Amino acid sequence: MRGVKKEHLPSKTCRVCGREFTWRKKWERHWETVVFCSDACRRGTPRGGTGVATGDIEAVLLRLAVQRGAGKTFCPSEAARALDVEGWRTLMPQVRAVGAALVRRGALRCTQGGEPVTPGTAAGPIRFQIGDADADADV
Repeated sequence: MRGVKKEHLPSKTCRVCGREFTWRKKWERHWETVVFCSDACRRGTPRGGTGVATGDIEAVLLRLAVQRGAGKTFCPSEAARALDVEGWRTLMPQVRAVGAALVRRGALRCTQGGEPVTPGTAAGPIRFQIGDADADADV
């Protein structure tokens, strides 16, 4: 796209922060698969922007865990829907990232198919549940 003015370059809207971003040379080979405007948004931790505060996400995740009680799980999408009924999908990377931090702190546990997993490395659907102080620290 050499010699093209910036206003004529293709653009997309970031899944996490909702900002519009423009095609870049480094994305030339895989522009179809680019969905985030920055590394921060890819990690689910946008700077500024229209994202939901981490504290609000923590509060919702912990509230759902306590409401379900010991041994009961919930999907991270339930927390995202509680925060934003319309745009909950854009919050999913951020909700999973905050959930992972709560797992590291021991406040939540993460499972996939009933087995404990590390949320940062688990691909596909995961579930959270209230943390157990006596649980193994291997997750």
